[in-house]
Amino acid sequence: MFRFEQKQYDDIPDTISPVLNNAVVRFNAIGLKHLLRKPRKRSHAEQAKRFALLQYAPRIIADSNASILYRKVIRYDLKITQYWALDKIIDGKRLRVVVRQVGDGNKHFFSIMERQTKNPA
Repeated sequence: MFRFEQKQYDDIPDTISPVLNNAVVRFNAIGLKHLLRKPRKRSHAEQAKRFALLQYAPRIIADSNASILYRKVIRYDLKITQYWALDKIIDGKRLRVVVRQVGDGNKHFFSIMERQTKNPA
């Protein structure tokens, strides 16, 4: 059974992202909360899957060859929230890390997920 260890998350250092203009991406409470809830509590299986992938997040963020799949800008009242999806295949897994920035605040890790790889036709 999956058991959440906050220390696993707290030990991840802030990471510089070459593909995001060398911005520092922080691993803060916002990303941790999103791994556990969206907006309702995620199932234990989903939490376990994301925490197993978490080890790859700093590596993808720091990789100058990671692909930016999209940048999304959303306006909430007077603040602009931006999202970037960084994509990379590691160990045969197609992984996506989402980085978020609210207003002029710091960029921070928001999520990680495994995507289906496309089978060649």
